[in-house]
Amino acid sequence: MPLQVSDYSWQQTKTAVFLSLPLKGVCVRDTDVFCTENYLKVNFPPFLFEAFLYAPIDDESSKAKIGNDTIVFTLYKKEAAMWETLSVTGVDKEMMQRIREKSILQAQERAKEATEAKAAAKREDQKYALSVMMKWLHKQAEARRAMNTDIAELCDLKEEEKNPEWLKDKGNKLFATENYLAAINAYNLAIRLNNKMPLLYLNRAACHLKLKNLHKAIEDSSKEFCSLEGIECQASEPKLSHHIPSDLHVYIQMA
Repeated sequence: MPLQVSDYSWQQTKTAVFLSLPLKGVCVRDTDVFCTENYLKVNFPPFLFEAFLYAPIDDESSKAKIGNDTIVFTLYKKEAAMWETLSVTGVDKEMMQRIREKSILQAQERAKEATEAKAAAKREDQKYALSVMMKWLHKQAEARRAMNTDIAELCDLKEEEKNPEWLKDKGNKLFATENYLAAINAYNLAIRLNNKMPLLYLNRAACHLKLKNLHKAIEDSSKEFCSLEGIECQASEPKLSHHIPSDLHVYIQMA
């Protein structure tokens, strides 16, 4: 039979109760605290403390601090009011048992809800991670398909047609014969092989300009535009300059 503890002390404000309970030399790790909105139990064998609280508390925000062989509880009231006593009076054994059982059921239900919420959050995290992974795999698959397509197309080309410089020269010759569409195709392939050659974009822009595709001419002229000033034409190559109308504001140089 546990020994009921009665030598506790408590104080209160309108919003909180401060309860001090001596541990009587019992080790902290042997102390078990159980608290719900209407019931507080501290079991530290061979001692037992129970309080059938005068009014409901917010047991989730309430707290306990252990030190100097004492547990100090801060119990926050759900409604701001002064209590007449810490525990309700006139409660018989049957009522006490009902309060205990109800408190246990409440604690079990809350633990179940917390477990389900944690499991749901974990499922959402896994679902999100799977979604991110699937998107990444989809992008990788698209990249591989694009790469495989490029490889298949390049395999059909002659060796010289895989050289961006050769394609640029071919495009220049086609431009000189006013075959602008064929020149664009040559520049397109050269850009696919090497998109770091600014002149390819500029020469293609000149073709679009001749075909009066001003939007495409502007788009190509803007690409790598910052590197235009560093471009020098080789002396052996023809230099064809075309001034684009004022709404384009760039200078195309065939090289």
